[in-house]
Amino acid sequence: MLKLKEIKKAYKKTQALEGVSLSLGPGVYALLGPNGAGKSTMMNIITGNLKPKSGQVLWKGEDTEKLGRCFRRILGYAPQQQGLYDVFTGRRFLSYMAALKEIPPSRTHAEIERTAAAVNLTAKLDKKLSTYSGGMKQRILIAQALLGAPELLVMDEPTAGLDPKERIRVRELLAQEGKQKVVLIATHVVSDVEGIAKEMILLKKGRIVAQGDPADLIARFAPTGTMEDVYLQLFGEDETDGQTYPR
Repeated sequence: MLKLKEIKKAYKKTQALEGVSLSLGPGVYALLGPNGAGKSTMMNIITGNLKPKSGQVLWKGEDTEKLGRCFRRILGYAPQQQGLYDVFTGRRFLSYMAALKEIPPSRTHAEIERTAAAVNLTAKLDKKLSTYSGGMKQRILIAQALLGAPELLVMDEPTAGLDPKERIRVRELLAQEGKQKVVLIATHVVSDVEGIAKEMILLKKGRIVAQGDPADLIARFAPTGTMEDVYLQLFGEDETDGQTYPR
């Protein structure tokens, strides 16, 4: 359903993505890599926030740039950055995002209630975002991504700042979503995706260095270990690689 074909992207003299190709069907996929690997660059290209230097992003065989609004209607994106409108209440923010997604007004209330309940924010919907904790802001970003039941979910560090109970809730939610749609989760925390991802995509310095079923990757890189050991085997304990381009 989602295909990346030879995606390249550079920032000045630094190559952020070097010919990345992927084909993803329904299911949960984990995009793993240290800071500077190119994860957020890839996600911003998939969502249309950045244009690649070369290559294509295809949805069901169609170029997403040409699909335009039709693609954005089936896309749910939760960025890691929490640049929210602090004067808005949670309800007003979700209503605003629903309008941007062209969800009919007749469905907006039900969608707000559904997505807020999914992230345990129903009781806080009428509070201003300025009163939300970092974890609550992260959850409202997840809620807006779920509006309209999109076919493609792109999540950048979705559990950042969440307490253990909410991390489990979000993991279970994304696992459920992945039964019928494409869910791509970028993270450097292996435990957030282990057990729910059908496939791990490991990115280093703009290149996919390994990809596959977790069990296969463990057998290949850490036969007596876990996915954490695979991660350390491929990236080392020091995640910083001296690069300055975005994650």
